[in-house]
Amino acid sequence: MKRGAGSGSGPGPALGFTLAVACACLSLMACPQTQQPTPTPTAPGAPSGFTAKIGVSGVLLSWEAPSVEANLSYLLFSGLKASSWVPENGKTYLEGVQGDGFVKYSGPSRSFADLEAIVTTRSYTLFARSPEGLYSSAASLSLRVKEGELVVVPPGEEGQPEPSVRAPRVKNYLIYYGNVDATVLAAAKRYPLVIFHPNSAGLTRAKVAALQAGGTKVVLYISIGEDFRTSRFFNFANKSVDYTAMKADPRFAGDGKGPTVDPRRVGPRLPWPNGAPLIAYVGPGDPSPGGSGFASYYLDDISTNNGNPDGLPDFNTNWGAAFVNAGDPLWFETLDSMQNSVDGQYGMAQMLDSASGLGADGLFLDTIDSCAPNSWTASSSPVQGEFEWTAPGFSDFIRKLRERYPDKIIVQNRGLFFLNKDLPHYAFTTRGYIDYLLFESYRLDSDLRVSPYFDDNRYNYMPKLSAEASRADGFQILSLEYYRSGSASLGEAAIADALHESRTVAGFSTYMTDKNLSEANSIVLDRPRSVDTAPPAWSSTVTSYPQAPTGAQAPRIGLRALFAAAPGGATEAGAVYLGWDVAIDENAVEYVAYRSYEPISSSASLATATKIELKPLTYVGREYASVACYDPALGPYPFEAKLSGLESGRRAYIVLRARDRSPAANEDANLNALSIVVP
Repeated sequence: MKRGAGSGSGPGPALGFTLAVACACLSLMACPQTQQPTPTPTAPGAPSGFTAKIGVSGVLLSWEAPSVEANLSYLLFSGLKASSWVPENGKTYLEGVQGDGFVKYSGPSRSFADLEAIVTTRSYTLFARSPEGLYSSAASLSLRVKEGELVVVPPGEEGQPEPSVRAPRVKNYLIYYGNVDATVLAAAKRYPLVIFHPNSAGLTRAKVAALQAGGTKVVLYISIGEDFRTSRFFNFANKSVDYTAMKADPRFAGDGKGPTVDPRRVGPRLPWPNGAPLIAYVGPGDPSPGGSGFASYYLDDISTNNGNPDGLPDFNTNWGAAFVNAGDPLWFETLDSMQNSVDGQYGMAQMLDSASGLGADGLFLDTIDSCAPNSWTASSSPVQGEFEWTAPGFSDFIRKLRERYPDKIIVQNRGLFFLNKDLPHYAFTTRGYIDYLLFESYRLDSDLRVSPYFDDNRYNYMPKLSAEASRADGFQILSLEYYRSGSASLGEAAIADALHESRTVAGFSTYMTDKNLSEANSIVLDRPRSVDTAPPAWSSTVTSYPQAPTGAQAPRIGLRALFAAAPGGATEAGAVYLGWDVAIDENAVEYVAYRSYEPISSSASLATATKIELKPLTYVGREYASVACYDPALGPYPFEAKLSGLESGRRAYIVLRARDRSPAANEDANLNALSIVVP
């Protein structure tokens, strides 16, 4: 929790989200064709014995033929991309489906391996198809994989995510960097999630284990964008670095290929100006024009961008830490293998290993803002840092961390640009790798004031982050607010205001502390949430970017778009696509559609409509990540879902509402109906 960037600090495949509706509709695939009067074909019976087991490659689905009739084919639907499926025996049984999220299968073999881990529920719907094109009724199966075992999900619970053992949803959390004594340990036991600094005095494996025994998840701080070991070479009095001593130490000389600079070059010594396109490059940068002799992960972009490359690692002069390229493989291994007794810093393995280290449940990743857009800093900034080219590498670092420690919690501190579709960093989103996102100084900053970036935080970032968080591979948002610095402290009105904005309005889990994070207090616990009786409030992910908004944006309420075709332009009989924006609530939000073949204009007409749960939210809406559109009337929209099983040729009327996951299940009352003739 070192620092933040300006403008509020300022991902997934762009496939329309697929809703696999497990129903017995026979009109899912095509309009019935005219048949000869004799003989009259009959639809095959439904496949039987639809089961699953864990196979060598993943989840293996199998079924029995519905009859002895020859030449039957089978169609299996699931919310997966075609590339996620491999048929048995290496045979090709996939029939083009890339783009709409469904998998279509036909062929003699009656099983395949689902290579994508079932994190949330997978609903599979299977049909048999006769040579004449008639379909059986559906065989359905909904599964979760829990602790290596398949669990069949009861009907009605198919869309609910499995409560996470690794990273449970928390109402409160604690972040504390001070001495972990008995008093702090007792306070920490009141929280389901705590974040400590591994170098805090008094922190031991025994204390971590004591918290874990009571159900508390323990997460430890680590800097991935700056090397704090280098502070030993930094003179804080005159802001100078002993580079000679640094180069003489093999730990910092490394491979001798650094420091490195931005590889997006237009000449032998000239880097791209601010705002150059990000490229999907992960690895060491180009050698510094000013010289070498240090590890390749150190950076020399600041002096180079200022026109005087010196061949020396760039430093954050507030903390005496050298900036690093997190995408350099050498840095990942260095950070993983550090030992506190040698380096004065815990490595990732030492923090996470319970046999030889602290045995923490996860890591809190700081200094991600080091790869913020170059345009956010300049030579006049207190801490100049122009390393945006390393952003793909930062995302890849977190991906590798998730792969190496799949059962550990990952908390991302800031780095909000990875989750803002208006910025190029979104192409390298960290969504899908992280469990929690911490939004530092959302309302109150460390100067004990309302953040000067609050309008940007509230009206620009918060809706976008909430949309990303609510996806199937999303995360929970935590906020950190500052109420005290030294002897100065904010009053009850300011505390209540910050809790209202961060907790009630934005739906974040909030902690309030002092500037040095040295309080294990109960300020938030002592001010519990009130009973949630209000439905979610519709918001908008469209703002006037690049200008920060100065007030509330017009909400985009309910269903905003209906499409007859999939994002790629293909149509499917009986299927339409819905587009909508985000709704915000102090509890998690889910969405429900109401479909009728008669106009919906009142609560009475809505009551006769068919209700369809839109969950889980798997895919990003069409063009959301690629179109720079700032007109709220035009889109694009963060969410998209496919409704199947509609009656071809009929006009369908659809209303979409937001509902919270409070015990009251509060649902908004909009009647914004759109209609479309079903293909």
